Amino acid sequence: MTILAVDTSSSILSAALKTEKGVYSMSAEAGNSHSELLCDAVDCVLKLARVRREDIDLAGCMKGPGSFSGLRIGFAFVKGFSLALGKPYISVPTLECTAFAHKDFDGIVIPVTRASPLQASKAGGRFFCQLYRKGAALGGELDIDAAALLSLIPPGERALIAGPAAQPAYTELSAVSEGSQNGRQIILNSNSTKSGALDLLNILVNRAKIKENGYELGDDDFSSPDYIRPPV
Repeated sequence: MTILAVDTSSSILSAALKTEKGVYSMSAEAGNSHSELLCDAVDCVLKLARVRREDIDLAGCMKGPGSFSGLRIGFAFVKGFSLALGKPYISVPTLECTAFAHKDFDGIVIPVTRASPLQASKAGGRFFCQLYRKGAALGGELDIDAAALLSLIPPGERALIAGPAAQPAYTELSAVSEGSQNGRQIILNSNSTKSGALDLLNILVNRAKIKENGYELGDDDFSSPDYIRPPV
């Protein structure tokens, strides 16, 4: 079983590959150069694993939310790659991938990615996020600022902030919660930005069900990017 995962949903480009021999991955701060570097990143993990493109059984990308252009690049690559080789592909929600990696955390996990500021907004950042407990979503995806997010964390709860925008979200949550913690314990996971492709790979491995005739995929595995809201 050989599975490829790529993440172009944030400024950090990553690729990960699972084979019968192990897991191989790479990540780099790519800025806006995903389209230039993605093929090289995939070739890198293939060379590390010493496998051919034709050996890949399943490929996957982040569904979103995330960078509008980045998501389209990931979808275009995985679709083209899979169609050329006649192999299936899956897209998985970005926030779900981060939450799955922290499913054993005792409390609420809040995966966050940076959202472009709305034209009407005045100050502070906005984030795409979702609340999870033990890997299960507690509600839908949110387009929200730090103050509104804080109000959704129950008093006395432990909340782990993770994902590509974990550091700025944690900083803004700490600022708006000064003097009003109400027993909340907000924890930053600064390592969760290293490789989104590894988080995605874990879900792909978990979802893939091997049958004699190949992989059994869900109905939503071939959907389009999830932007949450139109670009400004």
